[in-house]
Amino acid sequence: MKTPLKELITDGAYDSMLTRLQANNNPNLHLLVYDKNFTVNDFLVIPKHFFLPEIIVKRPELNPTARRAGWVGCNINISAIGDAGKVFYVKNKSIIRPEFVVQNYN
Repeated sequence: MKTPLKELITDGAYDSMLTRLQANNNPNLHLLVYDKNFTVNDFLVIPKHFFLPEIIVKRPELNPTARRAGWVGCNINISAIGDAGKVFYVKNKSIIRPEFVVQNYN
């Protein structure tokens, strides 16, 4: 993302996202926020036990006149995740000490 970390992040297909999150091997979510000069502002991970279907927001389906009519996308509501669920490697352009990252992740 080239913009500041937002509360809602636009993502892909709603049904595919829910299926993936409910699988036994659901993923961690890594977010990278950078500016127009490609300087990293924030880099964080949301561990998979916080990356749950409850934070997925269904978007309205595309209009019948759209090229992909009926398709339904989703947003990820990261504001619904508490601070304990956001493990920063870089925050506000400052690198977080590795031992602190490991402590927060655990």
